[in-house]
Amino acid sequence: MDKDFFAANDKQKPRGCRDDEERCDASRLWGDYLFLTTQMLTVLRRNDGEMFNEMLEQRQQLQIRIDACVRQQAASQESVQSEQEAQWMEIVRLNRDIKEELLRQMQEVKRQMDTVGAYDRMETNHLENRFDQRR
Repeated sequence: MDKDFFAANDKQKPRGCRDDEERCDASRLWGDYLFLTTQMLTVLRRNDGEMFNEMLEQRQQLQIRIDACVRQQAASQESVQSEQEAQWMEIVRLNRDIKEELLRQMQEVKRQMDTVGAYDRMETNHLENRFDQRR
């Protein structure tokens, strides 16, 4: 996957927008958002924090573009399509999965830190006991 999800000839326009005169294609932008969210979960499960953070920033930029398109559509009295609603529900599900995966990883790190702390305390107690016996 490209490091920059939005790499295109014209970096000023999102993939869902063609020209300034034409309206944004919110459906395509939502599809991009869904794809990026799916990839974020995959990257998170691979424990690639740096790539996850980059993708999170890209998704935030995409959200700004989607918001602009939604405002443009509202101005032209267009309604949200059922396809966009289905994509939104999938995004909500993926966001929940990302949150659960982050919590799982945090718990694993905490467990590992607790284990290391226990060994450190045990080693310190052992050394203190040996030191006391020599006196």
